[in-house]
Order: sequence, then C-alpha cells, then structure tokens
Amino acid sequence: MPIGADVSAQYTEEAVGGGHPTKARVVDRLALAEHHVDGKHKADLLPLDSDGRLVRTSATVLTFERFKGSRHPQIDGSGNLYYLAIPSGGATLGTGGLSASTVYYVYGYDSAGVLTLEASATGYTKHASGLRHKTGDATRTLIGLIRTDGSAQFVNSDTQRFARSWFNGPSKALFRDFNSGSGISTASATAVELSSSNRLEFLVWAGERVTATACMSVTNDDATGSAVMELGLDGASAIAGSLGRQDQHATAGEYVSIVSRAVQEPAEGYHYFTVLGRVITAGNGTFAGELFSIEFSGRA
Repeated sequence: MPIGADVSAQYTEEAVGGGHPTKARVVDRLALAEHHVDGKHKADLLPLDSDGRLVRTSATVLTFERFKGSRHPQIDGSGNLYYLAIPSGGATLGTGGLSASTVYYVYGYDSAGVLTLEASATGYTKHASGLRHKTGDATRTLIGLIRTDGSAQFVNSDTQRFARSWFNGPSKALFRDFNSGSGISTASATAVELSSSNRLEFLVWAGERVTATACMSVTNDDATGSAVMELGLDGASAIAGSLGRQDQHATAGEYVSIVSRAVQEPAEGYHYFTVLGRVITAGNGTFAGELFSIEFSGRA
C-alpha cells in the first residue's frame, strides 16, 4: 500500500467480487480502520504512548532508543496523530551547536519518514490528545529534557542527573559520599554551604517531587555549643523543616549521627541540593559526611 496515496474504498467498488482490483487490496482497505488515508498508522485509535526512551550514550551522543517496542507518536501538519517507527539503532542527537551549562528540550520530528531529534530552548505545549509538543510547532513531539555540562557535553551520573526522558524514563536516584576526609568545619551562626563541590545537581519535570536526605556525623569542639545541619535548594537558604541538630554534650568533640531530610516540588528545569551547616551558642561545628542522596517521585 503506497504511503501518501488515498487508498480508501471508492463508491464504485465492491468489497468483494467483480470490479475490485485484487483480493490483496481488500485486505489493504480493511487495514484503514486504523490508518489515515495516506497509509500512516493512526495513533488516536490506539493507546497514545511511546515505546522509546532517551538515554545518554556517550559524552557527545544522546539516543532515543527502542525500549518496549518501536512506535513513537507524532502529529502531522494537519493535526492528525500517527505512529512513526523508532529506528532499530535509535534516533541520535549530537552536541553540535549546543552551549555549555544550558538546559534544552529534546523533540522528535518526522524527516521524510525517519524519526529525527533536535534540541531546543523552546518549551512545550500540551496537545488536546495529551501529547506534548514544541510550542509553535505541533509536528515536533517532546522526548526529553537535558542540560549540558561546562564543556557542552552530555552527562547523566550519580551526582548530575542531566538527561531525563519524558517517556519510559527511570527516575534514578542521585547519591554521593559527602566528604570522605576528616570533615568540614564552620563557626558561622548562620547557615552556610559546607561544600559547593558536594552538591547534587538534577533536572526535574513539572509536578515532580524530589526528596533529599543527608546523613552526617557531627560534632562541636565546645561543650556549650551545638552543631546544626540543614538542606538548601539552589542556595544557602535553609529549607524549613530540614534541620538536624547535634545537642550539647558534656564532652567537647563528641560525634553524633544526625539526619536532615526535605521534600520539595521545584519548578521544571535545573536545580541542586546542598548541605548547610551552622553552630548554636559557641564553638566550631565539624560535619563528616556519610551519605547524601536524592530520589524522584510523583510526576503529574
């Protein structure tokens, strides 16, 4: 059945018998129950979902790969929904033309029947069908959200989650040993970031909740003082309710394990969590890290 031709049954033809070209054409026309007149597979008559997912293949390549099948929904220039095949080796995106430390949306479009990817700073719009597409161009469907690193390359590690798939994307947790040495100290009475190099950086979709947890061994070298650990989102302002406190002890320098936890629903895009420290009353607080982690849940 040729793509692009109107192969629907004509009023002068019968489904069977004389006047019909071949029996094969009868089968072709029965298939039109789930096809547009140009032969494209309708998406509005089937579960509207994609079989692919966006993954980081290397520092210079992202791939929208087959995950649970080979179909991906698209919208044509007339507003019809149809399925386009995901290439067997996936559709790829390189770093050419991308800027360093920049957030981009990844869209898929139909290039002469081949699913092709593009990165764009332009946001997306929700179609009446529920499918997300590039604002101003419905033929480009949302596939993912990415952020380049300082070298304009792709990264998706345990401490920097910078490649998120809209479809079938595992929301992998982030984690790190906060500090493997003798600890980080501060005598500040107001919250300060303990280490900018120990941040956990991530991308989040709108409506997604993010839970950050820090476990530390904490002490104060003055028996009359206390040490406090809190969490910050995108800066040194403590998140309400995230306080973990080492209270006064008779022996100065005694370590106590404390936990700080915060649940946030930040705006879509790039963010980071960081660990904050301060002291109460007197002394120097020392924070020796054990574990710092982030988990994602509940995308709307």
